[in-house]
Amino acid sequence: MVQEVIGYWKGLPVYLTEHARIRMEERGITIEDIREALERPDIEFINTLHNRYILVKIYNSDGLILALDKYEDHAELVTVIYSTEARDLVRKRTRRGRWRI
Repeated sequence: MVQEVIGYWKGLPVYLTEHARIRMEERGITIEDIREALERPDIEFINTLHNRYILVKIYNSDGLILALDKYEDHAELVTVIYSTEARDLVRKRTRRGRWRI
């Protein structure tokens, strides 16, 4: 099965996992939302627990959080979260050392 490139991050093509596709549908997140966050994240972290990259795009009171697995020649979007509590989630995860810049 050929996967569609949904955007680019750090020069790498980004593909959707089935889990991310399901979460996008459940949470009303569009490909355009994802592309904007990939192209212009407000902050990036490394998730030290899962060795994943976390990209955060903050809007007025909401935030879009992307979790990516990085490979040599591509990246995969593992899951997405759109939440009014994104700022709190970032604070908790960074304070506990789970997400690091």
